[in-house]
Amino acid sequence: MMKINRHYTKLLSSILLSLFIIFAYSTIHNRIVQSHTLPTQSELLHQHIDLQRITLSDNYIVTDLQLFKCRRYQTQVNCDKDIPPGFVKLTPPLNRHIEEEKWIYDFDYYLIVKMSKFEETTRYIADISLEARPGYEVVESKGMGKAKTKGGKKNNDNDDGGSNEIYRFYKKMAITNTENPIKQDQPVVRAVDILFGSNDLVDSRQFHQTLHLSKKERIHPILSVAKLSNADVIDLIKEQKEKEEAQSDSAGQQLYTDQTKFKIMQLSDLHFGQDLGKCNSLGEDCKSSDLKTLKFVEASLKQEQPDIVVITGDLFDPKRSLDYKSVILKSLQPIFAAKVKFVYTFGDEIVDAEEKESILEFFASLPGCLNTVPKDDVKRTVSGLTNYDFKITNEQEYGQSVELTVLDSQNKQIDNTQINYLYRLKNYHHEESSDGVPPAYKLMFFHYPIPQFRPVGVFKIIGTYNEKHPLETNTNTKFHDDILNCGYHVVSVGHEHENDACILSEVPKKSGQGLVAGEDNDPGKSIWLCYNAITGDSGTTMLDERYVRKLRLFEVDFKAKRVLSWKRKEDDKSPFDYQLIYEIKDDEPLFVDDQNTPEAEQKSENTDNTEGSKDAEEIPKNVDDKSQNEANNDNAGQVSDQVSDQVSDQVSDQGEQENEEKNVEETNDQNNAIAADGATKKNKQIKPKKQNVDDRNIVKDITLFTGAKKI
Repeated sequence: MMKINRHYTKLLSSILLSLFIIFAYSTIHNRIVQSHTLPTQSELLHQHIDLQRITLSDNYIVTDLQLFKCRRYQTQVNCDKDIPPGFVKLTPPLNRHIEEEKWIYDFDYYLIVKMSKFEETTRYIADISLEARPGYEVVESKGMGKAKTKGGKKNNDNDDGGSNEIYRFYKKMAITNTENPIKQDQPVVRAVDILFGSNDLVDSRQFHQTLHLSKKERIHPILSVAKLSNADVIDLIKEQKEKEEAQSDSAGQQLYTDQTKFKIMQLSDLHFGQDLGKCNSLGEDCKSSDLKTLKFVEASLKQEQPDIVVITGDLFDPKRSLDYKSVILKSLQPIFAAKVKFVYTFGDEIVDAEEKESILEFFASLPGCLNTVPKDDVKRTVSGLTNYDFKITNEQEYGQSVELTVLDSQNKQIDNTQINYLYRLKNYHHEESSDGVPPAYKLMFFHYPIPQFRPVGVFKIIGTYNEKHPLETNTNTKFHDDILNCGYHVVSVGHEHENDACILSEVPKKSGQGLVAGEDNDPGKSIWLCYNAITGDSGTTMLDERYVRKLRLFEVDFKAKRVLSWKRKEDDKSPFDYQLIYEIKDDEPLFVDDQNTPEAEQKSENTDNTEGSKDAEEIPKNVDDKSQNEANNDNAGQVSDQVSDQVSDQVSDQGEQENEEKNVEETNDQNNAIAADGATKKNKQIKPKKQNVDDRNIVKDITLFTGAKKI
């Protein structure tokens, strides 16, 4: 019998032993990883909402805060057993952001918090700081692992990266009793949030303090500390109740203004992420694109001072988002700082239904947010989660109100349940509303365009129209007429990054071919279909890498009885493309439904400035003396009314112009245009009174485009 050489036997044994060790390690490692599965995005958002509910509803405050470390090879159950009594572990761990795979003997670091009811507290945290101060205690946790940062260099700089990081902050403890009670107006620490981001993340929510646990540009943990007094808590609870009372199942939310103008700012496709920004294909803006967008939005808010901001989807990029809560707070910080109301509707960024609902619940908990979570019966009857209707009534100009409708273009479409929702809203505002006054001005916003945003043949347009690829939508083309029949004057969308135009969609006047079959009830209606364009610098632009980011504004002028729109550019922060969306003439009825009467049809035939033959192009009437005097006497600032010849009416076939639309030259047709008063008084019910008028954006000597070039 042949014998195996003993050297080969040792070699074979070594190989088998090595394989066994590798298998055993992999099995143990995988089980440990599974036992340390991080919370889902939905779980993290719910944790924040639950803690906020406890803080406000039950009046809890933070009585102690510590750092707690747990080795990776421990199961979560065993790890939690070591947490000191009375403390609750906040998730995720502070080192969640570390990209390198951690060894099984590395540590995870958690923030643990102790809370008690305000009236039962004897010892509490009065303040938290990143600097050592007299009377402050240090809170520190030091790692002992051997992990390395990117590039293979060991991290010894007392910063995050691998397991050698040191997390350190300082807390000031205070004692309260009958002789030294906490005063009603004394802010105390109510909650601590764990965020992740770079240096551009600031929690701008009122009462919040942002503490970066690193000074590096890379992603790192951030503590958001909420300090509120008892009086602040009472005000927040009152605000939440008012928000709930303002909403009804059938009519949405009712808002009021006593100002002569109401301004809406639209933001779309901001594409924020956890890091500083996303590089474009040219390798530019790798570390500044998100911050650049934040500054653009901040400057526009200061210049325009809108009453409400509508965000039409793709607020953040999930692929660049480690923690949704952090990215949402980052993206909204200019809005929080401006203390302006806002509403958000989903775009294409989130598909998972559970995540969408959790994100919406988080939005609804934010200050100034008009979003609410729909009730179960609404979820069953209307597609999507972010469908809202707001009626803004002017208390000074009786009979005038604005309807602002937001739809959720879930799965890139508007479906029949949402059209039914629009008709229910129309019936409510005309038959069941408390004031009995239907809205005179109607605007609609959602993310994904409907088919008519791809016009055919000859059409009128203001702005640039670059993206012409087929739309991936199942929206019924007839829904366009339904939207018109519900009285809307403009629909504004996002999604298409390099389109910023407004397209005039017209329904020809034909006998027996009105919006309702067999009825001649439409003297030739039209609606503006507007794009916002991309606002965020981290979003992709395929046709032009250096495409200038933009945002859109709408202004309802109750005194002049008109709706205007214009855009702002990021590069020079300037407004441009002022245009008239809708105007109620002196001899026209005020309300939408009145326009369907025979009398209104006759008046519309005589006054409609968007209809007529080629010999009667879009030429607006001049401002009368009364309107001039009213504009000049506006205490927000005088604006000169001038006549301009900048409106173009160039006509050509779309196919011939396809490669030249971006640079269509204006003709010399001289059209009178109305100079717009850009100074706007603000809505006291919507938000606090503004600063002095000198700080506001007074737009002078501008021209309104009431016509448009034809393509």
